[in-house]
Amino acid sequence: MYVYNRQFGSAESVLLYPGNKEGQARHDYNAADCRGVKDHGCSVRFIELFDHDGNIQLEKVQTLLTNLVGPVVDLSVNAS
Repeated sequence: MYVYNRQFGSAESVLLYPGNKEGQARHDYNAADCRGVKDHGCSVRFIELFDHDGNIQLEKVQTLLTNLVGPVVDLSVNAS
Protein backbone atom coordinates (compact mmCIF):
# COMPACT_ATOMS: atom_id res chain seq x y z
CA MET A 1 0.00 0.00 0.00
CA TYR A 2 3.01 2.26 0.44
CA VAL A 3 3.64 2.22 -3.31
CA TYR A 4 -0.06 2.74 -4.10
CA ASN A 5 -0.13 5.83 -1.89
CA ARG A 6 3.05 7.18 -3.49
CA GLN A 7 1.89 6.48 -7.06
CA PHE A 8 -1.55 8.06 -6.68
CA GLY A 9 -0.76 10.77 -4.12
CA SER A 10 -3.14 9.22 -1.60
CA ALA A 11 -3.02 10.11 2.08
CA GLU A 12 -4.92 6.97 3.14
CA SER A 13 -5.38 3.45 1.79
CA VAL A 14 -7.41 0.56 3.19
CA LEU A 15 -7.07 -3.16 2.57
CA LEU A 16 -10.62 -4.53 2.86
CA TYR A 17 -11.17 -8.25 3.42
CA PRO A 18 -14.24 -10.40 4.12
CA GLY A 19 -14.47 -11.65 7.69
CA ASN A 20 -15.19 -10.58 11.23
CA LYS A 21 -11.67 -10.10 12.58
CA GLU A 22 -10.54 -7.01 14.41
CA GLY A 23 -9.09 -4.46 11.99
CA GLN A 24 -5.51 -3.28 12.12
CA ALA A 25 -4.84 0.26 13.24
CA ARG A 26 -3.56 2.76 10.70
CA HIS A 27 0.14 2.46 9.93
CA ASP A 28 1.70 5.84 9.11
CA TYR A 29 4.50 6.24 6.57
CA ASN A 30 6.89 9.14 6.75
CA ALA A 31 9.06 8.93 3.65
CA ALA A 32 11.52 11.58 2.50
CA ASP A 33 12.39 11.67 -1.18
CA CYS A 34 13.44 14.25 -3.76
CA ARG A 35 10.01 15.93 -3.45
CA GLY A 36 10.16 16.29 0.32
CA VAL A 37 8.24 14.49 3.04
CA LYS A 38 4.94 12.81 2.24
CA ASP A 39 2.78 11.68 5.16
CA HIS A 40 0.40 8.84 4.34
CA GLY A 41 -0.85 5.61 5.86
CA CYS A 42 -2.63 2.30 5.47
CA SER A 43 -5.05 0.21 7.53
CA VAL A 44 -6.64 -3.23 7.27
CA ARG A 45 -10.40 -3.67 7.75
CA PHE A 46 -12.70 -6.70 7.73
CA ILE A 47 -16.43 -6.88 7.03
CA GLU A 48 -18.99 -9.66 6.93
CA LEU A 49 -20.94 -8.71 3.81
CA PHE A 50 -23.54 -11.49 3.96
CA ASP A 51 -25.66 -13.11 6.67
CA HIS A 52 -26.20 -16.87 7.03
CA ASP A 53 -28.98 -16.78 4.39
CA GLY A 54 -26.73 -15.07 1.83
CA ASN A 55 -28.39 -11.65 2.13
CA ILE A 56 -26.19 -8.57 2.08
CA GLN A 57 -25.95 -6.83 5.44
CA LEU A 58 -26.49 -3.21 4.38
CA GLU A 59 -26.18 -1.87 7.93
CA LYS A 60 -22.64 -3.23 8.23
CA VAL A 61 -21.73 -1.95 4.76
CA GLN A 62 -23.13 1.48 5.58
CA THR A 63 -21.25 1.60 8.90
CA LEU A 64 -17.99 0.70 7.18
CA LEU A 65 -18.45 3.25 4.40
CA THR A 66 -19.46 5.94 6.88
CA ASN A 67 -16.30 5.25 8.87
CA LEU A 68 -14.21 5.50 5.69
CA VAL A 69 -15.76 8.48 3.88
CA GLY A 70 -18.08 10.17 6.36
CA PRO A 71 -21.82 10.42 7.02
CA VAL A 72 -22.82 11.13 3.39
CA VAL A 73 -23.32 7.42 2.60
CA ASP A 74 -26.87 6.55 1.51
CA LEU A 75 -27.57 2.90 0.68
CA SER A 76 -31.31 3.19 0.31
CA VAL A 77 -32.64 0.91 -2.41
CA ASN A 78 -35.70 1.76 -4.50
CA ALA A 79 -37.75 -1.36 -5.19
CA SER A 80 -39.53 -1.46 -8.53
